[in-house]
Amino acid sequence: MKQVFLRVAVWAVFAVISSFGAFAQQHVHIVGHRGFWKAESAANTQNSIASLRAAGAESLWGSEFDVQLTSDGVAIVNHDPTVRRGAEKLRIDEHTWKELSKLDLANGEKRPTLDSYVAEGAKLTDTRLVVELKPQREPGGGHQREDLLVDETVRILRKYGVFTPGRTVFISFSLYICERLAREYPEFTTQYLEGDLSPAEVKARGINGIDYKYKVFRKHPEWVAEAKALGMSVNTWTVDKEEDILEMIGLGVEYITSDEPLLVRKLLNKRGEYQVEASDLTLVGKLRTDTPKVYNRIDTLAYPGLTRSEISRARMSAGIMVAFRTNAKRISVQTDFEYREGALKSSQLLYSGYDLYIRKDGEWLWAGDGVSKNSDISAPAEIVKAMDGSMHECLLYLPMYSILNSVRIGIDGGAEIYPSENPFRHRVGIFGSSFTHAACASRPGLSYPAIFSRDTGINLLSLGVSGQCKLQPVFARIIADADIDALILDAFSNPKPEEVEERLFPFIETIQAKHPDIPIIFQTTIYREWRNFNTRFIKYEADRYDRCVAKVKEAQKKYKNIYLVYPNATDEWHDTSADGTHPNDRGYILWAHSIEKPVLKILAKYGIK
Repeated sequence: MKQVFLRVAVWAVFAVISSFGAFAQQHVHIVGHRGFWKAESAANTQNSIASLRAAGAESLWGSEFDVQLTSDGVAIVNHDPTVRRGAEKLRIDEHTWKELSKLDLANGEKRPTLDSYVAEGAKLTDTRLVVELKPQREPGGGHQREDLLVDETVRILRKYGVFTPGRTVFISFSLYICERLAREYPEFTTQYLEGDLSPAEVKARGINGIDYKYKVFRKHPEWVAEAKALGMSVNTWTVDKEEDILEMIGLGVEYITSDEPLLVRKLLNKRGEYQVEASDLTLVGKLRTDTPKVYNRIDTLAYPGLTRSEISRARMSAGIMVAFRTNAKRISVQTDFEYREGALKSSQLLYSGYDLYIRKDGEWLWAGDGVSKNSDISAPAEIVKAMDGSMHECLLYLPMYSILNSVRIGIDGGAEIYPSENPFRHRVGIFGSSFTHAACASRPGLSYPAIFSRDTGINLLSLGVSGQCKLQPVFARIIADADIDALILDAFSNPKPEEVEERLFPFIETIQAKHPDIPIIFQTTIYREWRNFNTRFIKYEADRYDRCVAKVKEAQKKYKNIYLVYPNATDEWHDTSADGTHPNDRGYILWAHSIEKPVLKILAKYGIK
């Protein structure tokens, strides 16, 4: 009868959930109970270093383990208060570490101290340590041993650099331990295990999480919603059967601790896709980080005098990337567009699509791309599928000619996704025309600033403003207010020679007033293939080129830290143009490669390496 009730309850939960779109937004983190001890490599040995490594190999969100204290105050990893010596049970708190260290684990490992265990756990950057501090007998009364256990645990976590809220979670059946941790380290997640208090009662003690046996939540299903409403984290243990896992998912728990983590992952994958807002990960490539709308490159309201076209271009997401790590097998992106420009002479993928690169053996390799269909631009765009499920470092380029309100990255339900560190060094601004904006490239990752950054590791912060890069004073102010170590300019492709004559020196002076010691690197405009047979165009382009070069050389005599480099976007076959003006993909690759050596040489003079 009980099984029938459970089956009906589970299906009822799914019937309710399937009627709400919010279900796709719920994410459940998987915690291996005492590590992933059922993995073949762990040889069925709980709380072993092998089980910890197995949890890391599966990229589980967390690996739970238990900490006890020997009679001489050594913290060791063991669940029960006793260990076996043959048929005899030895209490851990009655024996020294020297005595207990002689008793190996079932898989042949040396019994781990907390020190040796955390030393290994510190290597698993994608798997958190879920530390269960076991209640201690206190022969003299008070909480001396529990205090010592907390102190030793914190000391060892600090020693290995994992005493941070992003790497460590605390759990305990001891209300005293939870209260002390919550009081002294409120930034950490601390979860009470006993299940005898309501979330409100736990919260009143300053503790910010609960981790209750699934049967407790079955008896009090309202506690899940109550805890979440109070801003508390909600974990549940030890959930191993399919019907119990589904029931807990349906209740909305945030973490599931299980001896069957792969089953949990399988069931989560069946329920569909989890989405995370890209701005909750790591945004890379923004010249200005102070924009009210996170996917805009400039706060255009802060700079009166911008024209409508300049505003539109400056707010586009060109050059912005999202850096993250994930073990997803498939990745999609769903976009809320404020403005989605038409393809014109470029592909829709460049204008409003996404481009994914993954680092492999130290190199960035293209992995996939996607764009929403014109018939339903709100639908998710599939970027990549059928990956191997291991943890990968990813770089997702945002659309080049669209203005975005929201970007939601989707992964399969049982996978994890984390922010990455910025993979690039320094902050080098680059301001330019439709060339820098990458018009006519096939996809966002093939702009020449993007290629330059992947090749060199230097962080180029792109402000390509297609057709609007004319050395305007307002853009000089925008760039001068930015935090940059150097500046590169594609400044002579849009303005008329007369505009260059009038504006170049004031532009330089505005930048140098705020950044007197940074290198300012100008690029000449490139050879446009229209010149091949158009005699009038040949003369105009040659004249403009010569006048701009002469003006920069004049500036080099007047100002310090001014440089000029000569990009090349064509080859001996002159077949690298998309439309006679803009390069195709090969042209942009040639451009990036042609400036890498001279630009790096200049940057190195200023310690930018």
